Parts: sequence; structure tokens; C-alpha cells
Amino acid sequence: MWIRGVIALACCACGRLGFPSTYDRTDAGDVDDGISLDDTGMALGDGGTNSDGGTGGDGSSGTCVDPGNGTSFDGTMPCQNWGTPQVASAVLTQMNSTLVIAPNLSTNGATGSCLRNNVPLGSTGAMVEVLQVVPSPSGNTAMRLGVGSMTLMIAVRGGQIVAENGSGVVAMRAYSASAMRWWRIRPVGAMVVYETAPDGLTWTNFASTTQAVSNSYSFNVFGQTQLVEATPGTAIFGSANLCPP
Repeated sequence: MWIRGVIALACCACGRLGFPSTYDRTDAGDVDDGISLDDTGMALGDGGTNSDGGTGGDGSSGTCVDPGNGTSFDGTMPCQNWGTPQVASAVLTQMNSTLVIAPNLSTNGATGSCLRNNVPLGSTGAMVEVLQVVPSPSGNTAMRLGVGSMTLMIAVRGGQIVAENGSGVVAMRAYSASAMRWWRIRPVGAMVVYETAPDGLTWTNFASTTQAVSNSYSFNVFGQTQLVEATPGTAIFGSANLCPP
């Protein structure tokens, strides 16, 4: 059961974290998503055109088109001016333009999130800047659109980045914090594509699905521990649905 509210957290100021520059493109248990990757990890020939001005999945840079319903988490209260805080054995704080989610110690299913309802999914898609994922073994850090059969989600669990739809896992591969700092889900023709970027501009396509797209979604960013963890750590988001600075 979700417990709606905000719980104060006493911790040191958390800024934007630095990450190593190594890009680990090791393929790990990929489901065939119909998109070919060249040896640089860039997708080839998915036929779409990015809202940022580049060809779909080819890593081109361009101008991000702001969807107009984002936040840099710059308020004084968690989820302020963007969505609704939801906590179940977790703590949310908002500081230095970041959202920090801290699952409670030694608690199964400890979860904290910000939820915004009725978010349109236009050509720009939905995107988040992920500064840190919950590092514990059962940690689960995610951006989720919709629920049930309409779910579209990117998550990191156990060192793997996972794309999911309403039927389950679409693709999975090794996670690189520096190369995959930004996540995006967007419609391209009859498909939905899942992308990552180091900077919010140079997008790499790592999965796609033909699941039908709704006109609007609930948009949830969350961090949790799926099992009991003595030292769960924290998830840190730098922005949600906001173009990079």
C-alpha cells in the first residue's frame, strides 16, 4: 500500500555526481528487437526521426524539443510543482535541483517515487536524467509510463538496463552510468522506441516495441529495493521530461 506524504531526511547535500567515462556496451541477454547495432553501439536503420533533429537511433545531436511538462526538481519539497510524492518505507528529498530517493534499511519492497498523471506522449517522448541508481543488489530504479497492459518502462536492476512493455521484458543489456545518464521513451510511427544518451542529445536506440500508444500516461520515476537490504543506497534524478541544460 502506498503511503502518500513526505518524510524529512537528514543527509548531506547531494549534487550532481560524476561518472567514469568508460562505455560498457556488453550485450547481456538481449531480446531481438529488430534493430541492428553497429560496433559503436549505435542503432542502424530504424526508420524514425528523432525530435531532437537527428535520425532515429543514429546518435546524431540536435535541439531538444521541450514537451512543456517537465521539472528539474528545483522546489523545496519533493515532487513540488510536478507530481505527487509516494512513499512506502522510503524517504524523498529534493535538494540542489535533484530528487533523492532513499529506501529504508532492511525493508522488503521499500519504494519512493514522484508520480505525474495525464502526461501526453508526443514525438519528443518522455525522458529523465538519472544521476544515480539504487546500488544495492535488489535495487530497482525506473521511469515508468502507464500501468498494466499499457506499461512502458526503462529500469536498472543488478547492473542491467531493461526495457519493458505491458507484456514483460523487451530487451536487456549492461548498464553504463555515464553513457546512459539520460533515458527516453518515444513513439516512432507504429513503434515505441527506448533510448539512452550521455547528454540528452546524442541518443542510442537499444529496444523497440509495437505496443499501441496511448494519448497520455501516468509518468512515474522511482527507486526501490525489492528485497531486504542492510545498506540500500539511494537513487538520484536530475530532471524529468526536461531538455538538457
